[in-house]
Amino acid sequence: MKVSIYEFNDLTISHAIIQFEGGEVGKLLNTLRKLNASELRGLMETVFSKEVFDLCVASGKLLHKGVNVLEATYLRVEFDDGTYYSLEVYEESVRLVSNARLKQVYNFIKTLMKTLNVTGT
Repeated sequence: MKVSIYEFNDLTISHAIIQFEGGEVGKLLNTLRKLNASELRGLMETVFSKEVFDLCVASGKLLHKGVNVLEATYLRVEFDDGTYYSLEVYEESVRLVSNARLKQVYNFIKTLMKTLNVTGT
């Protein structure tokens, strides 16, 4: 076995938690499950006007605290400029990790939610 571990002291990593409210609950999860990877890639390139370098989408379940089973979809998109966004999407929330700055992450979330008709913001 080979293991490589790297630490970057000046690397930007942003974390975001999105909590859905009211009619937003379940919308993103359901929308992502209806799109295949090619459709999602095309949508990302059109909306963000950047070439998608890598895209991964997978759906399954999260076993939360050993008792709660949550429907989940994982989405990771990396653009040709090296920025990436990794999202763990659940019915009521999203956990996002990115190497983009705070403002870029906020704009990504806002644009994605509006494009996928999750919220009107």
